[in-house]
Amino acid sequence: MNTHEIPHHQWIPFLENFSLEHAGKLVSVQSRHPEHGIIIEIENKPLEAVIQESAPELERIAIIFDEGSRVSRTHFVCAPRQMRLRTTPEGTEEGVEIDAEDGCTVIVQFCGVRSFGVEAA
Repeated sequence: MNTHEIPHHQWIPFLENFSLEHAGKLVSVQSRHPEHGIIIEIENKPLEAVIQESAPELERIAIIFDEGSRVSRTHFVCAPRQMRLRTTPEGTEEGVEIDAEDGCTVIVQFCGVRSFGVEAA
């Protein structure tokens, strides 16, 4: 797996393009937290969009999933500090990693591409 950092000033256009290109694909979301370990947040749900939300003193990334019947579920990454595109050695996109201010890393991984690449402790 390779990662490619996305500069902060490019997050909005990157996420717009990422969302358009990957809408409807099945994804899983995993959080790695320094105190709580690895938590599977979402498994095998269709991606609707990933967007950056900004307001005074609040910035977050919203990962939105289609739950069917016009219902969506959203997972938020508050105070994001870094974002990376994950790719295979061949260049195929695997997902995206988002580091938050609290030390948590959230991984949005396409199902069926590869594993999260996290080794058990």
